Amino acid sequence: LFQAIEDVVEGVGAKKPKHVYLSHDINAAAFYEPRFWNLILPSRKNLVLGLGLVHGLDVDELKSIIAHEFGHFSQRSMKLGPFATLTTDIIKRQVQSPEWLRDIINAMSYIPYIRLVGLAMVVLIQGVQSITASMYRFVMIAHFQLSRQMEYDADRVACEYIGRKAFISAMCKVEYKEQANGDFWNFLNDLYRRGRFVE
Repeated sequence: LFQAIEDVVEGVGAKKPKHVYLSHDINAAAFYEPRFWNLILPSRKNLVLGLGLVHGLDVDELKSIIAHEFGHFSQRSMKLGPFATLTTDIIKRQVQSPEWLRDIINAMSYIPYIRLVGLAMVVLIQGVQSITASMYRFVMIAHFQLSRQMEYDADRVACEYIGRKAFISAMCKVEYKEQANGDFWNFLNDLYRRGRFVE
């Protein structure tokens, strides 16, 4: 596995991942560590490989998936990821968490004159929330478009490195294996709900 990673690193011209993690999933991903200082300071990316990929693909197919992830390693736009995630999370909390508005009303409801001020504040804040919701939709559309373009670019890196045939074969196998894995767990859950067990 690590020899395959070394081969792809050399072939694609990407930097080595800081860490390589193995998971039980049928998936692979490149990511930054979620640290506050990584919003400012550069950080090496990490690689996650699912064992379902390792066991279900041949060497060239596995390398094509790794090359796709290293395609993300070379994208400068990935540096926007932590900022985009933080920004959308802040906006989402403002739009979808109105509990603190009720707290303002409740705190001011016992004093008549102050309650009027509180109600005026609520109307003002709700107007700001409405504007923020529109901004959130705009930001999310742009974020989705950027993510999609990054996937296309990473696909191109994989195809240029290993060839289209191996990459297409790998993607078809991954889709099939994900569907089969989901069907398998649904089958086991159904047996469990009916009180039947597999020995």
